[in-house]
Amino acid sequence: MIPAEQVPESLRKLFPRGYASGSVSALLAEYFQHHGSHLAPKTLRGYKETAAKHLIPRFGFVPLRSLTAQEIRQALSEISQAAPQMARQVKKALSTAFEYAVAHVPGVAANPCAGIKITVPRGRRDRWLTDEEIGSVLEVLPKLSDPKAADAYKLM
Repeated sequence: MIPAEQVPESLRKLFPRGYASGSVSALLAEYFQHHGSHLAPKTLRGYKETAAKHLIPRFGFVPLRSLTAQEIRQALSEISQAAPQMARQVKKALSTAFEYAVAHVPGVAANPCAGIKITVPRGRRDRWLTDEEIGSVLEVLPKLSDPKAADAYKLM
């Protein structure tokens, strides 16, 4: 067990009680600590948010080598019921951490996310802005601090 006080400061929000050695949480901590600098800041932030909300509560204390594709499929199915596009993000975050593990963690020979297909439709819109909503947006654009951004929104 890695106690909270030994968790790097940058990861304490994710692991306020620490984590078990050899667990999915341990992998995520190592991945964020050692590979996070290779990710775009927005990507790293998104992966950490995804880990905090979906991965750590569900798989955090699961031993790394015992997590199965079936358990991951089940989790993704449940997530997609509430937030269809989030299932894609959860799979991506977990899969990239396992790709890191295959290369850097002894005993991890395969990525359990490999071969799992996400069947959620990509970004279909259920609705579009009404004329009234578009009018509201156009009213506030001149008040933006960045006039170029306002112009860009007008072009959309």
